[in-house]
Amino acid sequence: MSPEGLSPIDLRPHFTYLPIESLFMADSDKKTEFQDDQFDPSPNVNLTNTDRKSVRYIRNDIKASLIYSNVLGLKTNRPSELNDISTKGALVTTVQKLSINKKVTVIITFDDGKVFRISGKIIRQCPTAPHRYGIKFEKQENGLGDYLLKTQTDLIFK
Repeated sequence: MSPEGLSPIDLRPHFTYLPIESLFMADSDKKTEFQDDQFDPSPNVNLTNTDRKSVRYIRNDIKASLIYSNVLGLKTNRPSELNDISTKGALVTTVQKLSINKKVTVIITFDDGKVFRISGKIIRQCPTAPHRYGIKFEKQENGLGDYLLKTQTDLIFK
């Protein structure tokens, strides 16, 4: 102890020696003293209260139409207004009344002529707009997502 009651400070460099084999360990094999503090997202944790799992795009340069079977079993192609779209589904407005779980084919046509034909089904009807329907695609459409990003000019998301 120094006369003022303080301990002297050791200014000499301190070295930590590691075994040579630790240099050849994969990063995932190395343990740190803060291992428990690392961020570990769990797929079972619900971080939000919404079911949305992909970005929804609002686009004015895309035309949409729905193909579905009418009462007689004949295929009907009706133009629709595309409210928003993602790789997993779309929100459309039609002039026809459609039933929940109805299978449809969504025809997405971009202004540059690129066309996507996507199978899906009606999964919900908007309570405030009776002819607005949520459509879930049968599978995630990554090609559509790539094209949406590639051709995006205005950054409008939902």
